Amino acid sequence: MNVYLSKNQCCGCTACYSICPKNAIQMQGDEKGFLYPTVDENLCVKCQMCVKVCDFQGTEEVNHLDIKDNLIYAVKHKDIDERLTSRSGGTFMAICQYVLDKKGVVYGAAFDENLKVVHKRAEDKKTVNEFKGSKYVQSEMGDTFFNVKKDLNDGKVVLFSGTGCQTAGLKSYLKKQNTDTRNLILCDIVCHGVPSPLVYEKYLDYLSKKYNSKITQFNFRDKYFGWSAHIESFLAKKKRFSDLYTDLFYKHIMFRPACSECKYANFNRPSDITLADFWGIDKAVENFNDNKGVSLIIINTEKGEKIFNDISKSLDYKKSNKKDCLQPNLEHPSIFSDSTEDFWIDFNQKGIEYVMKKYGSLNFKSQLKFKIKVLLYKYHLRGM
Repeated sequence: MNVYLSKNQCCGCTACYSICPKNAIQMQGDEKGFLYPTVDENLCVKCQMCVKVCDFQGTEEVNHLDIKDNLIYAVKHKDIDERLTSRSGGTFMAICQYVLDKKGVVYGAAFDENLKVVHKRAEDKKTVNEFKGSKYVQSEMGDTFFNVKKDLNDGKVVLFSGTGCQTAGLKSYLKKQNTDTRNLILCDIVCHGVPSPLVYEKYLDYLSKKYNSKITQFNFRDKYFGWSAHIESFLAKKKRFSDLYTDLFYKHIMFRPACSECKYANFNRPSDITLADFWGIDKAVENFNDNKGVSLIIINTEKGEKIFNDISKSLDYKKSNKKDCLQPNLEHPSIFSDSTEDFWIDFNQKGIEYVMKKYGSLNFKSQLKFKIKVLLYKYHLRGM
């Protein structure tokens, strides 16, 4: 029994794993570190539920609300602390607080004790704060879909946040399970594509060896130098800055194969609310950007609109439209680097340091430019 015919057809959302009535499916990593469903033929009864539940392969038509211009906003949280500790404008934290005030549950991507990115369940603000910040790696879902179903069956308000494919997968799974989703809020992000957990793991190992220290904190996009700065940071005895992983990410060279065929890279979203950084905000809304972060929020359903109205008192916001908020991943999937195939061959044969030198910015000239960039940022901060 094959759940998919090629890896381009599997986003790894775990809907198939979660719905199997015989527990015949397990998610196992491949040579690139991405998890795929594998079927135990001794347990499989050929019910085809794993194939039928797959939203990514388009086995069923999914109808989403057509977006109108008056349902698109540029948003900043009024609480400056929430905004400074968030990746963009802090809008997600306002939605989380809305759910927590209803004694609900929030699911989102966070670091575990080993800095692995996983989906976690939160019922308090302290745990919800772990969901702040961009995570440029595919999160491991584990039994999240099972747990969401249980919480909904227990009558809890549930907020699930993730990529478009993860929210679509959960939505399809719950529908097949005949689960009441009136208390479910789906929030997705405008996604560039999900990088390999294995590349990220090996990168942390590289940093640990280089600085002879366990990496105890990692930030894919640190806001220390402002919202517009795309610099990663990590803690290895002291706080340090880098662009090595970030450079590979923006080259679109280490994404999951299915990201090249993403069906959610448009305005036809599978969620109630879509969030992103509002790039181009200076042209779209004058005098709204203070370099502390601005969220793009796209309202996709009546449920999403009601939630936005309820949380709007905690937000500063301006109306926008499709044209002014447009960014590449609302038009089409990310276009992979022409070097992607060679990158994976070299990564598996020669390791992370080699590919950072050959395909990335681990060279004298690039690192000198980066050090100068960081010094200029620090000089600017001291002069403020």
